[in-house]
Amino acid sequence: MLRPSRRRIVVTYLQTSYHVSERRACGTIRYARATYRYRSHRNPRTALR
Repeated sequence: MLRPSRRRIVVTYLQTSYHVSERRACGTIRYARATYRYRSHRNPRTALR
């Protein structure tokens, strides 16, 4: 199991190395495209609880 941040790196690698689409790269590693595109809205300076 990879964390979503690591899976994003793998999808980007597949896209650049093999010249495949985002859809194909996400499907290859069974990663939802919505999760791939998600960006947190949390302020990075906010302290974790």
